[in-house]
Amino acid sequence: MPDADIILEKDWTNVIRDLRLGTEDGALADLRMYNQDGDDVIHLSAVQRPGFDASITAVGEAGLLTLGGAGTAGVLRFLDPDGDEAIEIHAGPKISLSSDQGNTTLSGKLVSTNLITADRVSSGEMAATRGRIRDLDVGGEDGSEDPQPGTVTVHDDQNEVTVEVDGQTGSIRHQGNISALSDARVKHGVEPLDGALETVTQLRGVRYEWDDDIDADLSLDDDSHVGFLAQDVERVFPEAVDEDGKGWMGTVDDAFTPILVEAIKEQQAMLAEQSETIAAQAETIESHEETIESHAETVDAQAERVEAQRETLAAQSRTLDAQADRIETLESRLEALERAVETDAS
Repeated sequence: MPDADIILEKDWTNVIRDLRLGTEDGALADLRMYNQDGDDVIHLSAVQRPGFDASITAVGEAGLLTLGGAGTAGVLRFLDPDGDEAIEIHAGPKISLSSDQGNTTLSGKLVSTNLITADRVSSGEMAATRGRIRDLDVGGEDGSEDPQPGTVTVHDDQNEVTVEVDGQTGSIRHQGNISALSDARVKHGVEPLDGALETVTQLRGVRYEWDDDIDADLSLDDDSHVGFLAQDVERVFPEAVDEDGKGWMGTVDDAFTPILVEAIKEQQAMLAEQSETIAAQAETIESHEETIESHAETVDAQAERVEAQRETLAAQSRTLDAQADRIETLESRLEALERAVETDAS
């Protein structure tokens, strides 16, 4: 094909059925389109790379656009009116979107979302900055023979995992606090939790294992756990039990905190009342002990007086015994004198 300049006037109507650039000897050529200012606004280059078929290929009425070729990945970029990258699609492991529009969907049985004002979503990382995800399915059935459970992780600015939702075990691990709406300004009908201690004493903590053959969709593990039976809790604390769409019952963990707090307060009040009763009983016992001690002192004094009297009586008894001995001696002498007198008289 000889070199030529083709100039089409603006008033012409032309149909080009087949346009080939380059030469049969393998020389490459470019297609350039200019605006009215002479700027190169569109530039298609037949750059040859090893194993590369074509840089851009448009095929069929459906507008199939093929980017890249053998050994080279293609990239498709869309820019917003300010010239900033809005959507970038790589023929590799990354698909990134940036848009202020809602209802952005990534399909293929991987992710189905409804994004509102999302800056960036990328498969593999699934990051939605300043966005809202209405429905997000991670893992599960993906058409393979062995579908894998999904995992959702959240990183901080140091790329450390702060929140992890494990689809294998159903566990949630996190750093920091979990806050639930509890503002008094949006509550009414507030009443105290009376009888909280009685409710707590009727709750039954158990150790259990899951029956994983009841419902395969539940993906239950084989580990040992501790907790409650929802049916037991419902009988005494129905506010702490909910039910999902399939009728499976669960417990609301946050509901146990206020009932436990009030139960502890009731128990503390009972302990305080018992302490006051015990203190009063201790005062009574102390008073009785003082009375007993006083009586003991009186008894001791009386015992001392009795002992003194006993000693006095013993002394008096000894004196009487001595006097009796002297009297007996005198009587003996008197009898001897009387006999002597009688002897002299005869």
